[in-house]
Amino acid sequence: MENWKKEFIAELKAERTTYADMIDFCCDNMVLHNSIQCELERKGIYVYDFCGNSWDEEAETGVEWYQQFIISENDAERLAEYTNERVVYCEELDLYLLCVTHFGTMWSGVDANWKSENEIEN
Repeated sequence: MENWKKEFIAELKAERTTYADMIDFCCDNMVLHNSIQCELERKGIYVYDFCGNSWDEEAETGVEWYQQFIISENDAERLAEYTNERVVYCEELDLYLLCVTHFGTMWSGVDANWKSENEIEN
């Protein structure tokens, strides 16, 4: 990994420690739409993994999400580059969705999910 990327991810981890801070850095605009995936599937339109994990290795089950936000392609690419957050993509509608996998706690009380230095691509 290039030195500037190592330094940059180290700064992000040090300065932006909460989920709220991480999303504020990665996403310019978001629209909450919790029922969108069900609505799309009813119409025969499906989403596919763009980035992040869809499998919980410890629990040996699929990762559940509790909120979905429509985000831009740039936001999705930033999340894919710097975080381990789950984003799905609907090719038919050219639509990206951030899938939030925690609930019951304000985002400022949840740890950021930055990639490790080893996970950042050159």
